This record gives sequence, structure tokens and C-alpha cells, in this order.
Amino acid sequence: MDAETYIENAVRTLGGERDQVSQRFCDNFDTQIYHMSLVITEIVELFQFVENARGGNFDSANFLEECGDILWYLAIADASMCLDGITMRYNQTDVKKIEDVDEFLDSVMRRTISMTAAAGKIIDIFGKKFLFYGRQYDVDKIISLMQSINQSVADVLIEAGYTIDDARESNINKLKKRYAEKFTESEANHRNHDAEVKAVECFLKN
Repeated sequence: MDAETYIENAVRTLGGERDQVSQRFCDNFDTQIYHMSLVITEIVELFQFVENARGGNFDSANFLEECGDILWYLAIADASMCLDGITMRYNQTDVKKIEDVDEFLDSVMRRTISMTAAAGKIIDIFGKKFLFYGRQYDVDKIISLMQSINQSVADVLIEAGYTIDDARESNINKLKKRYAEKFTESEANHRNHDAEVKAVECFLKN
């Protein structure tokens, strides 16, 4: 699933087509504070994954799910800034699967810290320098920070033996189980967790 297709699918879970979401947010860049704060909450879940894994509960489905959630919020942020998927593209690197569990968890922790720092910088740009100090924000800098988060997710997925497409597709598959058509508060609060887990587990690899 390429970046553009993923964004289209992600935006639909908000209850509207991409052009409607873009129209709503394009002139309100301060909403990125909201998006990035939610990215951080999902990144924190990766910290929890590492803690649980080191305690003996290595939950591969949870790892894949949290990576997908981070990508979802990035996709919504990209759409809201009318960036046409530029922040969702990633570079092929020499990163390879890490077989040693402890080494892999160390890498997840390092990348998670890096992602948190990048999201925090975006919040700083909008929340303090733009909204409070009235400084013009550097769009290229924001794009670069969003790209770095996306790249970190892509790399850590490779280290786990997955691809970014696996995370994107499992994320959309999970959301299709959660929402019949589009987001509703009722369906968000009354989820079929077993069905959602199974929707992610079908993408797991040995």
C-alpha cells in the first residue's frame, strides 16, 4: 500500500474524504499540535511494548499495531497540511532484521526516543514559537521532522522483520473491523478487541 493510498484510507476513517479533511484543516496549521500530541501518545505505547517484552511478554501483534497507529496519525497530519503524502515516503536503507531480542528492543527504545523528540519539536514550533511568539514556522523543517518519524517507524519495522506496508495494511484492516463505515463515538467506545487483534495478527510473520 503506497503512501497516497494509505492516506486516502486513513482519512476515510475520520468520516470524510481527503479533500473534505484538507479543506477543514489547511488554514489551521495549529491543529498539528493536536496531531503530534497524539503521535506522542502512540509512541509512548512503544515504550510500554519494550517494557513488557523485557518482562517476558513479547507481543508482536501489539508492536505492529502501535507502529500502524503512529503511521495513521502521521497520515492524517499530512492530509491536514495538504502535503500529498510527502511526509509518508521513506528511503530504502541498509537496515536489516535484528535476530537478537535484546538488541532489537534496544533499537526500538533508541528510535522511540528519536521519534518523541521529533514530535516534540513540531509541537514546540507550533505551540510556542508560532501561536505564542508569532514567529513564522518553517514548513520544510516540519516536513523533515515528520519524515524522520516515518523513517524511524519504517526502519524499526524492518528490524522486526516487517515492512511499512505491513503496518499500513494491518492498521487499515483493524480500523475496518472497528468502524463499519466511518468513525463514530459509539463504535470507538464499544470495540470488538478480539476482532481487531485478529485483524492485525493475520499480518504477523514467523
